[in-house]
Amino acid sequence: MDKILLRPILSVAHYYGRFADLAFGPLANPIPVYKTLLKYIGKYGATLKDLKIDTTSLSEANISCYVLDLHTMITLRLDRIQVSFFKLHEIGEETARTIVLNSCTAVREVDASIEFAEHEVLIESLTQIEGAPYDTVIQRYINTQTARGEKVHAGVIFYSASDPAKGENRGSLVLDRWVGQEQGLLLKVSVVFDAKQVSLDALYQRIDDYVIRQLDQLGLKLERGHAR
Repeated sequence: MDKILLRPILSVAHYYGRFADLAFGPLANPIPVYKTLLKYIGKYGATLKDLKIDTTSLSEANISCYVLDLHTMITLRLDRIQVSFFKLHEIGEETARTIVLNSCTAVREVDASIEFAEHEVLIESLTQIEGAPYDTVIQRYINTQTARGEKVHAGVIFYSASDPAKGENRGSLVLDRWVGQEQGLLLKVSVVFDAKQVSLDALYQRIDDYVIRQLDQLGLKLERGHAR
């Protein structure tokens, strides 16, 4: 089937770097974490007032840094580091990639014993469909006619199996309605990589490859130069 082009309009992304073991050291002594985060993230506008620590409960204990200019939150927990980009479409993929690398470098500079077990990436993108309404696209994959002949609105989710050869532990892709937009489509992508097989340096390209491969199988294509 002919490929349908999706043009990203708004995008959000979350990176989760899960540790092989709980990392108590950085939270027990947060000063070095503050110092290294400011060292690597300060160039993006982060200052001391943007750093916070919450130790209300052990399971939720965290150190966070919110970069207002980039609408980005970096959170260090006992079991992972999380980097959330709430306006990925504005800052761009390359900046996001660099912030993730810098954040993980900062954590390992504080505690070199920290090892990553998994890299998980979640991306949500509101896209404009080129040349077709949403209902026409979704009917490529499911029947949206009821037994009485009525049309219903629907979304669809595709799960991808693990692929040890590629270091992909699991993944999924969701196509859903963008309410109020006849040619709007909400694209959600989730993929988890084995950190022993996929390094942080290679993560950006591996995510790109995964998204392109999954969309290609569905006859879809994401416009280049935007958040993927």
